[in-house]
Amino acid sequence: MHIYGVPTQKSRRRFDLQCAVIRSVLYGGPNAANYVKHYSRSPCGYHFAVDFRNSRDAATKFWSPERRLLTEQLADELGRVLLGEKIPLDVVNGRTGEIIIPANRTIKKPMLRFMAYFCDDIEIDPSPIRNRIREIITSYQPKFKDLEMAEFHLAEQGDAATQYEVGWQFFHGHYPSIKLDLQRAKTLFRAASDHGHIGALVAVGICYARESNVSEAKRCFQKAAEIGSSDARFCLAAISPDSEAIPLYYTIACEGHPLAQTALGDRLDSGNGVDQDTGEAAKWYKLAAERGDPEAQRKLADCYAKGWMVAKHSSKKPEGYRYRQAAKWYLKAAKQGDTEARAKIADYYASDVGGARYLLDEWEAVTWYH
Repeated sequence: MHIYGVPTQKSRRRFDLQCAVIRSVLYGGPNAANYVKHYSRSPCGYHFAVDFRNSRDAATKFWSPERRLLTEQLADELGRVLLGEKIPLDVVNGRTGEIIIPANRTIKKPMLRFMAYFCDDIEIDPSPIRNRIREIITSYQPKFKDLEMAEFHLAEQGDAATQYEVGWQFFHGHYPSIKLDLQRAKTLFRAASDHGHIGALVAVGICYARESNVSEAKRCFQKAAEIGSSDARFCLAAISPDSEAIPLYYTIACEGHPLAQTALGDRLDSGNGVDQDTGEAAKWYKLAAERGDPEAQRKLADCYAKGWMVAKHSSKKPEGYRYRQAAKWYLKAAKQGDTEARAKIADYYASDVGGARYLLDEWEAVTWYH
C-alpha cells in the first residue's frame, strides 16, 4: 500500500486529550510525558500549552488558571531576590535529578518559572540563599494547599472539567500532596465521562491501556470515536493491526491531527506497512511540526540535516540553508523538552552548525546537555 498526497483541509475539532500521555502509554516514547495538548473551551478550537524540561510538565498543563496565576506570582516573588543574580550552587529537581539552574549562571525569568513549577522538589546545598528561597516557597505553600482543597471540593461536587484535571494529577502523581494512583484517576475520569466529557472517556481508555486491558481500552476508544473524538481514533489506530491502523492514521492525519501525521511519517520513513518514501515522510513531519508536535519537529530537523527536504531545490538555496533549517527545528523541539533535540542543538551550538550561536546563548546550550 502506498500513500500519496497531503491534507487539503484541517479539522477544527477540539483535541481535548493530552498527546504526551497517548504517546507514553501506547508508544512508550522517551519524551512522551513532556508534551501536552490542553483542552480549550474557546470557540476557536484547541491550543497547545507547551512547556519543557521535565515529565512533571505533563501534569502542569492541566492546572487550573488559578494555580497557574499563583505559580507565576511565586516566580515573580523569587525574581525579586534572584533575577539577574548568580547562585554558586546547582539548583536541582530532587525528583528527577535534573539541574534547573546551573551554578554561576545569570538567573533569567524562565529559570524562575522552573523553580516555581517544581517548588516542592527543589534541592540546594545548605547556604544563605537556600534559606531565603525556602522562606519564599514556604510562604506560598498554604495558598497552594487551599487551592488544592478547593479543586478537590469541585471534583467531589461533580464538576466534570475539574474531575478531568484532577484525574490527570493522580495519573501522573506530580501534584503537591498527590501520589500516583491510577485507580483513583480512572474513577475521576469515569465520573467526568458520565457527565459527557469526551476527553475523559478517552482517558479511561488510556488507563485501561496502561493496565494492558486492550479490550476495555478499545471499547472506550470506539465509543469516544463514535461521538467524534479524533484522539480516540488515533488511540484506536495505535492498538490496531496494520491493515486497520494505516487507513485510520491517514484519515485523521488528513484532518490535521499532529500525532497521526507523525505516526504516518514514521511508517513512510521506515516502510513499516507501506512502501518506504522518505520524501513523503518529510512532508508529513513538516505538517505535524507546524502544528506544534515536538517529536515531528525533531524528525523534520533530521530530514533537513539529511537533505531530504531540499534535494529538489538545493541549487536555489544559499549555502548552509538546510543546516540552518535543521537548527531552527531542533531548537523548537528542544524548547518543548525533546531529549534528542536538546542534545542535537547543543552539538550544533558547539560547532556553530547552521548558525546555531545566533539562535541561543551559551546558557541555553549548556542547559540542553543537562
